[in-house]
Amino acid sequence: MKGYTRCTNGHIHKENEECQWCPKSGNKDTKKTVNETQILGGIPKNPPTEKVSDKTVILSDDKPVSSAKTVKKTTSKQTVPKPSKSQDDLNRTFIKSDEKVRATRKLMGWIVTYSQDPMGEDYKIYEGRNFLGSASKCDITITGDQSISSNHALILCKKNKFWLRDEMSSNGTFLNNKELEPNESPEIKDGDEFKLGYSTFKFKSAF
Repeated sequence: MKGYTRCTNGHIHKENEECQWCPKSGNKDTKKTVNETQILGGIPKNPPTEKVSDKTVILSDDKPVSSAKTVKKTTSKQTVPKPSKSQDDLNRTFIKSDEKVRATRKLMGWIVTYSQDPMGEDYKIYEGRNFLGSASKCDITITGDQSISSNHALILCKKNKFWLRDEMSSNGTFLNNKELEPNESPEIKDGDEFKLGYSTFKFKSAF
């Protein structure tokens, strides 16, 4: 149309006049678009990677400035560790004993010695056969005396009575200072003393 022209934004206006539709010079970019997010202080060097909420976070001086708790914390599944074996053990009750388990045999007496330990050592005598010696397979294992054979002697308990027998030991078995003969099995009573090698024992009956 004659007497009209088109501005750089595509608006038609009269020649020699500023476009009435465009912003006036000197006030450029004064209008803001609705829902426009304004970034202050430039783009941060290390923008946050956390997932943010619907609220707008404004960054300034490379630091996020926002209302309280606008950034959602990253959540992840946490696996509760299973208690270790050592923790399980704390919940159990253990009875520690150096004695061999004889749950099916009745306790009938004891033997006591002070030969190896001045404070004394005691061993339990159970119903039935009780083998004494330095071997670990014996019912009563005696250590610290090399004169005691691996399977040295036997104490037999039957019908509330006790008998002592030497098992062909190298250094013999003595009852009240008397050496036992092979296949000899004298009865022993409460208070009797017997000797295996260099170790002396005192017998105590439970009856």
